[in-house]
Amino acid sequence: MVACLDVLTGWGVAQRHASVALPALAAYDLASCWPHIRTLYLRHGFRATGHTEIVLAVEIAALPAETAPPVAGLELERSVGRCGTRFEALRDGREVGYIEVDVRGDRDARVTPLVWADIGNLWVDAELRCRGIATWLLGHAAAWLRLGGVDRLVTYEQPDAGDGLAFALRHGFRELHRVERGWTLE
Repeated sequence: MVACLDVLTGWGVAQRHASVALPALAAYDLASCWPHIRTLYLRHGFRATGHTEIVLAVEIAALPAETAPPVAGLELERSVGRCGTRFEALRDGREVGYIEVDVRGDRDARVTPLVWADIGNLWVDAELRCRGIATWLLGHAAAWLRLGGVDRLVTYEQPDAGDGLAFALRHGFRELHRVERGWTLE
């Protein structure tokens, strides 16, 4: 770390940030399962200046099955979204919710015998929340992932994200670790 910081000083770098990013799902910034790296950062003057995220996972088999729409007039469309396959809830032709899931991981059993996906986005219109739409969307996404042979689903929530975190826990997601974002040298 000292040699790295010396090089940055020699280059005249004004802002210094640290991040751990591995080519693996949910391995970004500083995970709580890497306390030795956190100690290294702190020892050299870095401080966490961003937010904390909780990384949660669930077995696809434990997720809800597809069901009838929980609200009258609700229809489902599947398309390509910004963060993966998008399942959109429409009511009277208007978007009232969606979930996007993206398959991650290598299907080579020598690397990992499991195939993972993550939730890129999950949203329901405020007027229709707590009526089962998010669970309905999750059930359709889970059926799609089962069809594709996906084993696990990951989501990310902030500790103070009451509704989102409660939704994940209610559907069987368990905490894998926490991630401290935005490490900056002060």
